[in-house]
Amino acid sequence: MTRFYRQLYQSPLGPLSIVVDEESLVGVWFCDQANCEQGIDHIKAACRPLHEAVFEWLDQYFLGEDLPIPFALSPQGTDFQQRVWAYLAQIPYGESRTYGEIARALSCRSAQAIGQAVGRNPLLLLLPCHRVLGRENQLTGYAAGLDRKRWLLHHEAISWKE
Repeated sequence: MTRFYRQLYQSPLGPLSIVVDEESLVGVWFCDQANCEQGIDHIKAACRPLHEAVFEWLDQYFLGEDLPIPFALSPQGTDFQQRVWAYLAQIPYGESRTYGEIARALSCRSAQAIGQAVGRNPLLLLLPCHRVLGRENQLTGYAAGLDRKRWLLHHEAISWKE
């Protein structure tokens, strides 16, 4: 059985639950979002060395730095979700994509299916689902709330339409 370890990180947008296993980052969620820690069982509150690396990366992100991720990511999801999340990881800091653009890039007929996978992203900020917008760059849903999405888009100087 895989063991998971949780620590909280105090971000400018509220506390984040950071979950790791022995080798990789498994999840980053705002503590008050509906799907926080969804699908992760047997979590122990314990600090692991990987937590410190994640905290350092988050500190730099919130200071406005665009840094590569220096640790392994291991989000838990279906093959389709993994494909969508891998695409999210390729969206550069300060840029956005629409659900339709992602659907076309992944040869998926449904932007809604893309939206569902994006909404289940367990690695907020690191797999930057906040950079995904609706048709014509309209602000659309975000699992952690639209106010946080606005803040993150503003933080990265990404423009959108209300």
